[in-house]
Amino acid sequence: MMSSLANKEKEGGGAMKVEFYNTFDEMMAAIEQARKAADAKVQPWQAEVKAGDYVILLNDLVGVILVEILEEYRQEHMKNYRFSRAYSVVVPEGELGDIHVSQVDAVIPKELFDQMLKLLREDEFEELLDKAASAVKQRILEHGYKEE
Repeated sequence: MMSSLANKEKEGGGAMKVEFYNTFDEMMAAIEQARKAADAKVQPWQAEVKAGDYVILLNDLVGVILVEILEEYRQEHMKNYRFSRAYSVVVPEGELGDIHVSQVDAVIPKELFDQMLKLLREDEFEELLDKAASAVKQRILEHGYKEE
C-alpha cells in the first residue's frame, strides 16, 4: 500500500491529510488529477510569475511564506510550477523546492521581500503580517480576488 501527503483544501483549511493507494498507478493518477485541478485555478497574473520574481504565499499552518522564484520548467505538465527558495517561520534560512503558481497571493518587489525577510528572521510577526496584508490588498486592487 502506498501513501501520499497532501494539503487538505476544504474542511480545516491547510491541515495535512494522508492518502493511501493500492498501486503506484493509482497514486500517479491521483497526482495527475490534483495537478490538473490546481492548473485550473491559475489566474492570468499568476501564470506570469517568472524566475527573478518575489512572491508571498499565505498558509494556514505557517502564516506568511516569502518565496524567491529561481527557475521555470519547460515541460508542459510543469508549466505552472516554479523552482524556488521559500522562507517561513518554520524555515527562516530558506528551503529549496517547487511551488504551484495557484498558491501565489501576491508578487512583490525585491526591496519589500528583503524587508519582510528581515522581519521574519527577527520574529517581528505583526509588522510582517501588516506588510503581507498590504501587498495582497494591492494585488486585489490590481487583479481582483483569487478565485478558489
